[in-house]
Amino acid sequence: MKPDLPMRHSNPAGSDGRPSRTTGIASPPRQPGSVHGYLRGLFHLGLTRFVLIGGLSAALSISLLYVAVDLLGIPYLLAFAAIFIGINTVAYLASRRMVFASTRVGLHSGLLRYFGVSGVSLAMNSLALVLLVEYAGLRPVPASILLSLANAPLSYLLHGRVTFLLRHQSVGREHRGEQ
Repeated sequence: MKPDLPMRHSNPAGSDGRPSRTTGIASPPRQPGSVHGYLRGLFHLGLTRFVLIGGLSAALSISLLYVAVDLLGIPYLLAFAAIFIGINTVAYLASRRMVFASTRVGLHSGLLRYFGVSGVSLAMNSLALVLLVEYAGLRPVPASILLSLANAPLSYLLHGRVTFLLRHQSVGREHRGEQ
């Protein structure tokens, strides 16, 4: 016989007070518009998908950067910028379909917004890359890995709010698969 376990406030299936399908543990209903509810919404399915898309994009970017810089001898900033643009186009399409599907932003205007956010990110990352490579003495690939890890949470929030124009309440619903 299993001992009674205390109620925990974790419900991967949703925050509606019903028991989770995976754990059987109920959580209190989420308060619409609350910071707590918003933060809980970030750790649901949408964030998992965003992390997977971002992780695959980062791994491919880093692999391509290695090939371009270390094997082909292409200047690291040129390679970094070209790879950034190519990978981010694919990441936008994947994020739009799999993470932020409820957006009402059109495909082309969303792509422009995405590259607006990504362009600012590229400028900041390029500066940070130069600092890490030229002054901190890191190789381009490890420096790029550090930048990818540091930028993931900010990227997620910015793209949800700016690219796909989702308010924080909508972002929470999006992650639970609600419309």
